[in-house]
Amino acid sequence: MKARTLLERIAEAGTGGQPVPDSTMLRRSILANLRRLLNVRPGSVPACPRLGVPPPHELASRWPAERDVILGQIRQAIQDGEPRLAAIDVGETPGGDPAILRLRISAVFNDGSRSPFICDTTFDPAGRADTGA
Repeated sequence: MKARTLLERIAEAGTGGQPVPDSTMLRRSILANLRRLLNVRPGSVPACPRLGVPPPHELASRWPAERDVILGQIRQAIQDGEPRLAAIDVGETPGGDPAILRLRISAVFNDGSRSPFICDTTFDPAGRADTGA
């Protein structure tokens, strides 16, 4: 399994940067992909119409009554859009601001090592997801 996507490898070609350990590159690449994936809405990618998570107003209007359904949709989006992760779990984490949805994504690398991967993610009131990438 490649640590970086094809577009990341093309963009970095010839930059002369210092080599980064594979596990660090893999984690950075996955975090960046998760951020992009969680900011995509279903139907906005013609090649894969079900890719993404519901719009923020829909999440807010259904939360917390349909918490498990929403977490399942987010988990499915990650499962469909990030093949470098396996055994994905998405759970809510407590936080101070009730307008910000805080989630913890737990998984393992799907590279044979089965090393753990944890990402704390937030959705702000405008619906933008941040993975820290």
